[in-house]
Amino acid sequence: MTRKYFPFDKNYLLKEAQASTKESLLITLVDTVIDCYQAYYNPLGLVDDTVQKIQNAEIKNLEYFEEFYEDLAGIYRYKYGEVQLEFLWDGTSHKDKYLIEWEDAFNSWIKDFCHHQPFIRAIFESTIFHSKLTRPEHIQSRLRSFLVNYFDLKIYQYKGIVENQEVA
Repeated sequence: MTRKYFPFDKNYLLKEAQASTKESLLITLVDTVIDCYQAYYNPLGLVDDTVQKIQNAEIKNLEYFEEFYEDLAGIYRYKYGEVQLEFLWDGTSHKDKYLIEWEDAFNSWIKDFCHHQPFIRAIFESTIFHSKLTRPEHIQSRLRSFLVNYFDLKIYQYKGIVENQEVA
């Protein structure tokens, strides 16, 4: 995570916490999408070919989501990543505090993202219904577009994160 998403993206403890949970949260991402799909779009638990394929899927290919994870982590730092350390009276370290808060925010956002069909479709197309014609750039572009619309931000390669009203 060496990319700076905004000029004061200097909360290195938060970046370290986000980097250490990357793999486990990406697995959680796919599991949550599958569970939410079952709850929202198949509440009766009917089993057809599609549901069978989803239930029997073994997810191995998570590199499609690495850029999405980094963008989401950058947005979190932009919105909540205060650089100033606060006093923690309960004896926990700042890294542990950031780790817990990041995991909670990530899980909450993913559950909310699951209410949007384009998000679920992009996740499923890159994992369960993956074909040789699926290009990682297209999936990553769709996921970034989803984030941009959801958070009303722009994510530029060199400028980083910019509020939408600043773009005009």
